Amino acid sequence: MPQTAVRAVWTEGEVQVAIRELSDVEYMRLLQAGKALEKVCRLKADDLLHEAIKRVLTMTRTIPRTESFMAVLYGAMRSIASGDKKRHDNSQVDSVENDALNSFESAEVRQDDVLLREEVRKLVMAVFEGDELSEMICEGWFFEQMTDKELCELTELNEKKLGSAKKAIFRELRKSKVGAHLK
Repeated sequence: MPQTAVRAVWTEGEVQVAIRELSDVEYMRLLQAGKALEKVCRLKADDLLHEAIKRVLTMTRTIPRTESFMAVLYGAMRSIASGDKKRHDNSQVDSVENDALNSFESAEVRQDDVLLREEVRKLVMAVFEGDELSEMICEGWFFEQMTDKELCELTELNEKKLGSAKKAIFRELRKSKVGAHLK
């Protein structure tokens, strides 16, 4: 059986999944980075983030497999801010509150992140209250970042049934206020 070559960049489908799977904490971190960047350009933090997402979705900006998705989105936001700065001759992007930008890349867990994560966990789990299988999948998938293989072992579902369950969870979250921002 011939081996298939591993692509050096993410595919469009992989990018779409990665965007859908951004946690609220990751989304908030990207917005915080955008807040620091908006001080040097005319764009607001959410506009920077949405433009970065648009660029990776339209494959205008490719994502090397060697980089994390968050780092690529952050890099796209920084590039957009830099381009806007050059067009409007604001100030230097590199001089913007380096502490704020560097703290974005820090793996250090902040108290706000912990509180936000717990609040999100409560809201998500409330949507699936009484549905033990969905609660188990949400806990492992969203909050423990378990792989599909680990989730299959935990839930005793095969990959196809797990995929169906995940789709049902996304549909339910989209209908709820908790997942209103999901597309």
